[in-house]
Amino acid sequence: MPDEPRSFYVKGAGVRLHLTDHGGPGPIILALHGVTGGGFLWSGVARELEGRGRVVALDFRGHGRSDWSRDRAYETAHHVTDLLLVLDQVDLGRRPPVIVGSSWGALVAIQLLAIRPDIADQLIIVDVEPSFQASEADVLPRPYRFASLNEALAWERAANRYAVETDLTAFTRASLVENGEGQWLRRHDPFFLTHWPFRKDNLWEELSGLCQNVKIIRGDQSFVRHEICQRMARLKEGWSFSEIASSGHLVPLEQPRQLAKEIADFIGVA
Repeated sequence: MPDEPRSFYVKGAGVRLHLTDHGGPGPIILALHGVTGGGFLWSGVARELEGRGRVVALDFRGHGRSDWSRDRAYETAHHVTDLLLVLDQVDLGRRPPVIVGSSWGALVAIQLLAIRPDIADQLIIVDVEPSFQASEADVLPRPYRFASLNEALAWERAANRYAVETDLTAFTRASLVENGEGQWLRRHDPFFLTHWPFRKDNLWEELSGLCQNVKIIRGDQSFVRHEICQRMARLKEGWSFSEIASSGHLVPLEQPRQLAKEIADFIGVA
């Protein structure tokens, strides 16, 4: 039987940050989630990579079990600063980790590697564009509290229609905390109901300057544009682009097996 994932905390820049180390042999895969998510997004991918890679997933500040920022310091640069401190405290072995980022997590990784190219040799960008037309306040309404787990599960099922029931149930439960009054609240700062700070990012220059081997992955049913992902992959010779069938934006949740296969093939542990 595989070991249980190890949950622990480290110090960020004025906040306490939570990580989950899924353990096991193989190269270390540092997994970064998107807005309103958490490290729990990567549980299915970690399961599918068992024996081939060790997934270490971070909860960004304001998300999951990490602390919220009192002054709402939630720019991409704040996550980069936190991540640099994490890397100083967590032993990720002798080989550079592979970084895989979903949505905002990929933007954090791009900015991180633009200033510290020595940290990783390989980057996987999952379902995000480097710049945005919408503003940071242009956020679609979504519920923050639910009367029951079943109510929350129904909402997630509608939003992530390709996810299998067991993974969707685990994801839903991990993304919520009970408030002691019979209600279930999302496990992130309510700030993200109205503001997505990464919408101010324009990382085309940083992306084009990366020296890492980069793979871009898109869910074929995602709102992220196919042609933009193709443009990203054409920035450097040797970069590649793949689409994963029957997936919306949250590819790690909706198609963890296919995403794990793409990761394994890319890093050579298939």
